[in-house]
Amino acid sequence: ELPAGADVRFVQGLDSPTLKAAYATARVFLFPSLAEGFGWPIIEAQACGTVVLTTDDAPMNEIGGPAASYLRRLTTAEPVDAWASEGARQLASMLAWTPEQRQARVQQGLEWAKRFEADHAIEGYLAVYRKVLDTPVA
Repeated sequence: ELPAGADVRFVQGLDSPTLKAAYATARVFLFPSLAEGFGWPIIEAQACGTVVLTTDDAPMNEIGGPAASYLRRLTTAEPVDAWASEGARQLASMLAWTPEQRQARVQQGLEWAKRFEADHAIEGYLAVYRKVLDTPVA
């Protein structure tokens, strides 16, 4: 159920500038996923200065790190309505953050997202390869 005046849109196939604008203008990026391969949308949102609310399970909590807020993972045994109500309360709490609280979390997300930039990731891969190559074979 949505309150009066609420607007939820489902979009796909956006080009990069439009996607960046969508992330950057959102107050919260809500990503209640049960499974992901990597979780790029979480990092994309953080890199665009958007606070993230996602599922507290791997890989979402690994990718969002300390800069994201987390929903309990929905279990098959629990009623979806109760889980959704809990998530709605958490989302409402985030939407009520003071400008200072919000800015602190945005800054934390921007800093966290830097670890996933291409140059940083490439250096990480190279370090692993160097370590493997430098390890004597028994």
